[in-house]
Amino acid sequence: MAITKYQNREGYSHRDILRLAHPSTKDPLLCFLFDYITHGFEKAIENLTKPKETTNDNNNENITDDNQQKTHSNNENNEEEGEENNKKFVTIEQLKEFIEIVEKVKKSTNEDELVTAIRQHNLVREHVPTGMLNSVSIWSALLEKMPLTAMIRNLG
Repeated sequence: MAITKYQNREGYSHRDILRLAHPSTKDPLLCFLFDYITHGFEKAIENLTKPKETTNDNNNENITDDNQQKTHSNNENNEEEGEENNKKFVTIEQLKEFIEIVEKVKKSTNEDELVTAIRQHNLVREHVPTGMLNSVSIWSALLEKMPLTAMIRNLG
């Protein structure tokens, strides 16, 4: 949500931050998200279907296997804690669907389609194209779940 809502602040985008930080991960969810940020949705989908390259020697493979076992057991513990805390775990398919909806909404000029997307996917004002913010039906849908402070900022 934050990546699609806040595309840039103070002259920095998420792409700039990734280029400065050089993050590295084998988590397919984060890989997909990083590809979306740096290359766009179409390229991220394309890279999702490509097999990942691995260049490990024997020593690194052993370390990687140990880390994967630890990660797997940690994930099981986190899932149990998450269920207790009602945390929501996101799959690549859910993320892909959400980003696809956001990308579609960015280009949409159909009010009914936008209202449906706002209600179904809890989209916010920043997701809606500026030209469509003159619509009463879109604002009605946005105001249903808009926090009070955001509502006050948009009164003008």
